Amino acid sequence: MPDGAALDAADGDPRDVHEAADGNGEVTQMGWGDLARNHALADPDYSGESFDQAWENSKQGWKDAPRDVMTSDVLPVDIQGLTGLNDEEYEALVDRQVGPSPEERAAAAEAQADGPQGADGPQGAEGQQRGDAG
Repeated sequence: MPDGAALDAADGDPRDVHEAADGNGEVTQMGWGDLARNHALADPDYSGESFDQAWENSKQGWKDAPRDVMTSDVLPVDIQGLTGLNDEEYEALVDRQVGPSPEERAAAAEAQADGPQGADGPQGAEGQQRGDAG
């Protein structure tokens, strides 16, 4: 929440209130027409790629929701306690049911991005060239 000084700076113009909350000094320099044209829905992306990405995000959200329930204190019962599994076994069960956690996915993506470049060095590039030529 913005501090009192930021709120006091607003002189009643909604752009000033937005700037006080957001901290974006450019807002007060924009005209009303600019504000109307520059927002999240001003230039929507209806491409097939955008829809594919949205679909993947939705599927992942449905996978992450059960993980959140199975690993939190949301329910009045201890699911892990009912299974009789230790922490490692329970995590493996959850992974089998709903896939890797967001943290595990991020670590895997980072390792994949860093792995081939750092491990192969110049020889990796040569191997790629040979593979492309053959």
